[in-house]
Parts: sequence; C-alpha cells; structure tokens
Amino acid sequence: MADDNANQDFPIICESCLGDNPYMRMTTQEMGQACKICTRPYTTYRWLPGVGQRYRRTEICTSCAKVKNTCQCCMLDLEYGLSTRVRDAMLGGASDLPTGDANRRWALRAAEEQMSKTGKGLVDYGKMDSVAKDTLKALARSSGEPYTSQTKRKANPICSFWLRGKCTRGRDCPHRHEMPKNKEKLAEFLAKSGHATPQPGSSSGTQILDRHLREAEQSNAQSVTILVTKIPDDATTEPILRAHFEQYGVVKSIVIAVAKKSAFVNYEEHEMAKAAMAGGDEQELQSGEGVIKLAWGKSRLPTKPASTSKPGAASQRSGYAAMDPSLLK
Repeated sequence: MADDNANQDFPIICESCLGDNPYMRMTTQEMGQACKICTRPYTTYRWLPGVGQRYRRTEICTSCAKVKNTCQCCMLDLEYGLSTRVRDAMLGGASDLPTGDANRRWALRAAEEQMSKTGKGLVDYGKMDSVAKDTLKALARSSGEPYTSQTKRKANPICSFWLRGKCTRGRDCPHRHEMPKNKEKLAEFLAKSGHATPQPGSSSGTQILDRHLREAEQSNAQSVTILVTKIPDDATTEPILRAHFEQYGVVKSIVIAVAKKSAFVNYEEHEMAKAAMAGGDEQELQSGEGVIKLAWGKSRLPTKPASTSKPGAASQRSGYAAMDPSLLK
C-alpha cells in the first residue's frame, strides 16, 4: 500500500535542511523507497542545500511527517527542533506507534483520518502545560549538537582516506579534508569508519595527527597569504588594513569580505608574511580600531590558460555549441 500523499509537489522539511540557496533544484523519484516508519513506498526528494554542503534527501513519507509533526529529512520536531524521543518524553509518548506491522498501519490510518477531520495529528502542543513548554524551549536553546548546529548538520563528512593519506581525488573529493578537533576524536573516527582500529588516544591516532601537523607546517613555509578574522566593523576598509600590515613588508593585495569580517592579505615574499605572523595570533590595529586575529592562509592555485588550438574550444568544454561564424557557411 502506497502513501496517499506520495505525489505532493513539495516535501515537509525544516528550514535547516532546506538551506538558503535561492536557486536550488530538487529532484523527485516516484515510489523511490520505503518509509522508515511505516515501510510504505513514497515519492523521494533530493536536493543540495548550498555550496560546500552534502546532498539531502527525504527519509519518511508525507503522512508520517504530518502525523508526527517532523521533518521528512532529519526527522526532528518542526516546532522545537528536538528529536521525537525527547519531545514525546515531555508529552507522555504522544506519537508512539505500535511495533507490529499490522497494528502500526492501523494506527497510522486512524491518525490520518483524525487529522483529516480535526487538522491535528498525534502531537497536540496545546495540551502541554507551561512547565513542559518552557523545558522544551530550554532544551532547544541548549542543544547545540547536533540539532541546532546549522553548519555541521549540512557539512560533508570528513574523508577517512585523507586522514590516512590515501585520498586520490584531491580537490575533486566531495568529503571534507580537515582534521578532527583532538586526537581522541580522530582515533574514534578512524575506528568507526572501518579503515583502522585504533583505540582512543592510541599511538596510531597520535602518529596520524603529527603527520598532518607536519604537512601543515610545510605548506605554511611557502605561503605569502595571511587570513585576518574578527575585524571590527569600522576597520573593514583597505586603507586601515594596509596601514597595519605594510609595516612588515610590501603588501601585494588585500581581499576583504565585509559580511564575514575577514580579509586575505597577500605579501610579495614569504619572509614578509612570516614577520607579520611573528607579531602574534592576535594583534591590535595601529589605528586603534580594535583587535584582529591572524592565521596562515592558502594561496589560490593558478588556473590553466584556455586553449586556443581550435575555434570555439572554450564553448565546447562548457557544454555549448561553438559559435564560430566559419562553421555556419
């Protein structure tokens, strides 16, 4: 039996899973998979929330999402952003369903009929007392991991092959090439990924972390770029930043991101950038506007020049037909 609402135009998803991309494209597949709650086939949706994030897809059908008032993707409560287990603990198991297949289907059918008549599913927030509501609001504010952390929920997972030094895809790899926060998390990650079996805090995790730290130091040995963050609002101008960093050497260019309060300062030589970093990670601007934070930045890779061997070669590489007038004769 398929979901009655399987062919709706748009899924029921929260703002965090939807993302902020105004040009998002969403693909659908009719009866693409079975719902993880009622096991009925339903139409699946797949989309990319934004640049540098992983693809998202629906996991439960529309009927179950309406009955339980949850997101079809992350399956978190739409009202407070908490897991259904935490919410139901405050509501006394309001959205619990039977474990048997036949009983679960009957309970969902009854809940759908009730929702069509009253407009309410299994979860009724109006029956909660003020203490329960305040508790849920406090949990929603304090639970930064993983429920309300927008960046980490949408980010691609860390590449386990890169941690082992065996990732062959380089910049084309869809996973993140970065280190976990500490050695214990690194060892736990490698153990869970199935690529290694080190214990938390073991020598293998320590060796991997030390190797990546050495590689980072080697890359910084030739860098001429400095990343400046936490710039005060009044100091996000090139004259103020240039006056501060030119005391260490010749500044080639400064790229400022006003919205993120950060900037990239490019020197002509590495020794000049090294002298600027020698002043400390946190420095006070000469103009007295405030304190800024410094870190080594990565220079952009040089782009390959476009080939001019054939007419219209650039347009052909982009996937469009060549607009060479000689071909129209």
